[in-house]
Amino acid sequence: MARGGLDQKIFFSVALASAFFAIGFGFISGKIFVTELADWGNDAHEYIATGLELARHHRFHAEDSLFFGPFQKGPGYPLFLAGIFETVGESAVLVWLGHIALWICSLWLLWKISQRFLKGRLSLLPPLFLGFYWGAAVYVIDINSDLLALFLVLLLVYASIKYQEEKKFALILVAAFSLGFLILVKPITLYFTPIYAALLYLGVRHPSTHPSTINSEVGLPNRERNYGSPTPVMRHLLVFLAIVGILAGSWSYYNYKLIGTPQLASGGLTLMRRADDVNMSAERIGAFTLASAFGDYIADKFFPGYAAAPEPYTAFSSAREKNYYRRQLPSKKNELVLQQEQYAEARKLIAAHPVKFVFSSLIYVLRLNNPVNHRSVELIHTFVGTRGSIPEFVKIGFLVSAHLAWLIFVGTVIYMLFRSLKDWRNRGIILFLILYFNGMYALLTHAEARYILPVIPFYFLLLALFLAPFLERKLT
Repeated sequence: MARGGLDQKIFFSVALASAFFAIGFGFISGKIFVTELADWGNDAHEYIATGLELARHHRFHAEDSLFFGPFQKGPGYPLFLAGIFETVGESAVLVWLGHIALWICSLWLLWKISQRFLKGRLSLLPPLFLGFYWGAAVYVIDINSDLLALFLVLLLVYASIKYQEEKKFALILVAAFSLGFLILVKPITLYFTPIYAALLYLGVRHPSTHPSTINSEVGLPNRERNYGSPTPVMRHLLVFLAIVGILAGSWSYYNYKLIGTPQLASGGLTLMRRADDVNMSAERIGAFTLASAFGDYIADKFFPGYAAAPEPYTAFSSAREKNYYRRQLPSKKNELVLQQEQYAEARKLIAAHPVKFVFSSLIYVLRLNNPVNHRSVELIHTFVGTRGSIPEFVKIGFLVSAHLAWLIFVGTVIYMLFRSLKDWRNRGIILFLILYFNGMYALLTHAEARYILPVIPFYFLLLALFLAPFLERKLT
């Protein structure tokens, strides 16, 4: 059997096993038993309601409300749901089947991306790692936008790498629609557009002077490219920017006409919660840092009472949010006023303490990169007020061990990321995606671990690049 054929069999075996692994986590989390769309709550309820409204009435809002849920979200995932509801049927099971397809396609894209970086069967390592990472697999049997965002990021990177090699117009179209739709799913990615365009242009027009390409760690030769005239590349990039602009701009215009703001989603309350951090005392910052690294339970041992009121979900922020919900009209017609108030207060706090605000974002990077449990919830609040029958030394030992192991993994990723920056023209899109997701979500949000799920595949790619030289020596 040809080597390529065997590699494909290995990959599809991994993909099939990872699909069953994800279904297994659906049983563990209990979500696989929630088959009725009406039984889903929180963000899922908002996505489902919008998707059903799109499928049934071809609009994003109900007759008596400007949007569903307490906050307006991007339209990308509801469009995905509406496509399923209208063409196949209105069922959570059908959504999960769509997620399984996204999951397998994501693993395939990661494999193809890895083949550009790793030699032979080592390219199977990243999809293997991702396929059996519980923190990603748990979103397959779920109704949430994060898995779709992961797929779109991988499709964007795959199309970009192929475009750098082949410069085909069709590939820039795939990249444009991938990023444009990603913005509709995760509006915070809008500002990555100029970064991406610059990196793609430099990667195509000015190859790295570094002696080897991104796969230098495993000794693959440079690929020859015909760079030619810059004119076709510029034309392609202009088309790319036009498509992204039309996709993002159409939703911005819709919001402006409906609500009175060109913003792609509600974000005032989220930014306000982050801005609150400038009021933290030095002691509180120390406790917050320790909790972000090892959990609230550990931090409470050094700062008694912290676990009862941990950051960033304090009694003060909760009271503000409850007041926000009380003032919000059922029709949401005062959304613009409420958002403007939150943004104004947040800007005032940030302007008064800009250094403290930026410094606190470093703590949130720790929170973003926290280990998660079988429900993909950070271990930060584990054991606080629960599991009283477990001895204290066992709890502390588990938390310290789990966090240290994950910090070693993240530290390896950071080491490989900075080592790779010297060849940023070849590696830039992947590396800057990691930096962008971590930076923007740490700076502007309360930093849940799921926010960086779309770039987690590249963590595993960098881990594989770190392991590749050791594995090669073992295999030869």
